[in-house]
Amino acid sequence: MQKVYIKNLGCPKNEVDGNVLLRMLEAEGMQTVKNPKKADLIIVNTCGFIDPAKEESIDEILAMTKLKEKKNARLVMAGCLAQRYKDMIQKEFPEVDLVVGIANLSHAKDKILGISDGKKVKDSVLPTKYKEYDFIQKPGELPYAYLKISDGCDNFCSYCTIPFIRGRYRSRKVSKIVDEAKYLTEQGASEIMLIAQDSTQYGVDIYGKQRLHGLLEKLEQVEGIKWIRLMYTHPAHYYKELIDYLAKSEKVVPYLDLPIQHISDRILKEMNRKITAKQMINLINRLRKKIKNLVLRTTYIIGFPTETKEDFQELWDFQKEYKIERVGVFAYSREEVTPSATMEPQITEKVTVGRIDELMMLVMGQSMDRNSKLLGKKVEVLIDERHKDGYYIGRAYDQAPEIDGYIKLKGKFKPGRFYNVRITGFEAYDLSAEEWKE
Repeated sequence: MQKVYIKNLGCPKNEVDGNVLLRMLEAEGMQTVKNPKKADLIIVNTCGFIDPAKEESIDEILAMTKLKEKKNARLVMAGCLAQRYKDMIQKEFPEVDLVVGIANLSHAKDKILGISDGKKVKDSVLPTKYKEYDFIQKPGELPYAYLKISDGCDNFCSYCTIPFIRGRYRSRKVSKIVDEAKYLTEQGASEIMLIAQDSTQYGVDIYGKQRLHGLLEKLEQVEGIKWIRLMYTHPAHYYKELIDYLAKSEKVVPYLDLPIQHISDRILKEMNRKITAKQMINLINRLRKKIKNLVLRTTYIIGFPTETKEDFQELWDFQKEYKIERVGVFAYSREEVTPSATMEPQITEKVTVGRIDELMMLVMGQSMDRNSKLLGKKVEVLIDERHKDGYYIGRAYDQAPEIDGYIKLKGKFKPGRFYNVRITGFEAYDLSAEEWKE
């Protein structure tokens, strides 16, 4: 039996693709291993979104190339970077036996099976027409799972390569999403995180209108799910039925991923975000008024072309006033296929880094102040896993895995279960706690 190892890089959407591909290969008789040193076939599932992600993917390929030589394994490069730069990869990395993209995972599976006997495919043509897969992803070992509800994007933000890599917006059918949710919960997932390029547009292409609230209603009926977490919502695409449903839902946690990116009207227009600062603020106020205990997560892009000191100050002032609870701050990445790549002036790295540091100091201080007020409070947590150092890692409803902080727990706990705990310590982003005893 051939053994396959996969390294998933980039966003959860790419991770789901990789886990679907693994399930396909397992159905063909392959065995998944966790250690690349034990693999006959190594797959690097790459990210090609922005420069840091591309660099990480290249570094991983180089590392696996050295391992491949020792192991005499086959090496496959998959994912977004492979889809975007196939010709360059085949030229610059002759050690890679096969380059497959993400447009058609069944095609990728067939090509991978073709090299499993030692053959090398030198000039495989990548499909560019996107096809939905019928396989459900291979579940992970943690008590949460990412569930992709759509792929692709029609927004064409001026800085973003996603529509060029993943194609136009394509919703999955409600029935398939619900079936996958049932399977994932049967495999131990208590929390389901809905992911997409723009989850708020779910249904527009296949049902003729936004139907995210209808999908949430169906998912809420799935036995075994306790938390549903909504990720990657677009502030320009919220609608009344969705907000009303979120306000009354018993399983959708009051945590919304709302990428704001900027607050300057001029920059928002240049970004093609299709929303104004006033509309953004009105939405935030409305969400906070309607949804009890709401926590917002956002991302900001700093150093977008033409960004002035005044534009940045407007964003800093916005964060100071509205105190968005979870914040990721990223430097603008100049991508050659995007309209923003030709905008002038481009902001220097020095200026961008200085602005990021200034904003992060504000965010960190706000987070520290917020966490300090939790001392002694009772909080419900989901236990994710036991750390190698002996403590347990748990999360409250307002902490998404991998991107937010976590709660460090001492005592005896069982991963996958929910506990009430008492907060005993805090840092800027992480907390410490012990089991709550009445």
